[in-house]
This record gives sequence, C-alpha cells and structure tokens, in this order.
Amino acid sequence: MFAFLLNILKCAKPKTKSTVIFDIFSIAASIVSVVLFTVASSGNDFTAFAMGSLAAINISGGFSWGYIVAVILLIAATGINVAVAVAPAKSDEELEAERIAKADAKEAKAKAEEIRKQKAREEAAKAYEEEQKNIIAEAKKKVAERKAKEEAKKHTK
Repeated sequence: MFAFLLNILKCAKPKTKSTVIFDIFSIAASIVSVVLFTVASSGNDFTAFAMGSLAAINISGGFSWGYIVAVILLIAATGINVAVAVAPAKSDEELEAERIAKADAKEAKAKAEEIRKQKAREEAAKAYEEEQKNIIAEAKKKVAERKAKEEAKKHTK
C-alpha cells in the first residue's frame, strides 16, 4: 500500500530509491501475512465463531495460486521501479537547463546573423554610394569632354 502511494507521491522525482525500498517492504509484508494466515488457519479446531455481527462457519485457509500471481506482480513492480531508478534519464532540472542553453544558443546565433546582415547592408550601402560617386564622376567627365569639344568647335569657327 505504501509503495503504491509512494509512486504517486514521488512521480515528480521518480529516480529515488525510496520506491524500491518500499516495494521490498511490500513483498516482505505480503510473505509474512500469507505465512501468518496459513499458520493461523491450519491449527483451528473451530467449526464456527462470530466477530461482532459477522459469523464464520467451517472456515479454512491456505496458500493458493492467487498469491503467486500477486507476488509476481509485486516483483514486476519492483523491477520496473529499479529500472526507473537506475535509468540514464535526465531529471526535470537537467532538461530545463538544456532547454535554456539551447534557447540561449539559438538567440546568440540569431544575434550573430542579424549583425552579419547589418554589416552586409552597410557594405552594400557603401558600394552603392561608391557606384553613385563613380557614375557622377563619369557623367561630370563626359559633360566636361562635351564642353571641351563645344569650346573647341567655337574656337575653330
């Protein structure tokens, strides 16, 4: 009973050994109760007795296959709790720390990407300005050449 309740109470932190200890106590208490029940029922010469308003007539008791099933199930539950206790699973705190670390890494990567894009935009803006300066210089040069040609034509006339 305590082992069952302990599994419910300890579900937030299942990697404790207390569940295994209480499972072992459950198995031991079960064995003791069957032994006591068998011993108590084997030496009775009572054919009938009453406990308060409950009457018992020709009682008998003993060890049966139902108990074997119960012990097998208790042992299986103990095995499962042992497997959970020694499993390499991570605790909630470890999982939360990993989640935070991944979120921080993702944020840092996004920030680095944003910085890279900003630098690329600045370089593109500088390249555009340089190109515009070259275009303006080229246009001024052509205008100056035209003026020079026109001046040369005026002087030749």
